[in-house]
Amino acid sequence: MGFDLSKIVSGAMTAAAGSVRSTVRPLTYVHVTGSPVYDPITGGTITPTTEYETRGVIARYRSRDIDGSRIQASDLKLLIAYDDLPVTPKLIDHAMIAGVRWNVHNLAADPAGALHILQMRKP
Repeated sequence: MGFDLSKIVSGAMTAAAGSVRSTVRPLTYVHVTGSPVYDPITGGTITPTTEYETRGVIARYRSRDIDGSRIQASDLKLLIAYDDLPVTPKLIDHAMIAGVRWNVHNLAADPAGALHILQMRKP
């Protein structure tokens, strides 16, 4: 009798979210791959990125965790399984969730090393 690793990780994601208001959703993770470069056509700069279609558990922070500065009431906790995101998240990355941009504000990893735990904030 084997075990289904994706089922275990999915269960861990939901448990780590710590909220009954959490839900697994599809999202686009936008990973910055280089420094901004000059665009001669627009006269501005562009930042090279790579987009990854993935999924994650999205949860609100518990009221006892919100301090108004480090964690704001509007912040989201985003949990993505390591296997679902082939890059290491960075503070300059962002995610598009239901058409809304959320910037990576803080990063953590769970002790088991199965999940990326990201604090997300609207720009």
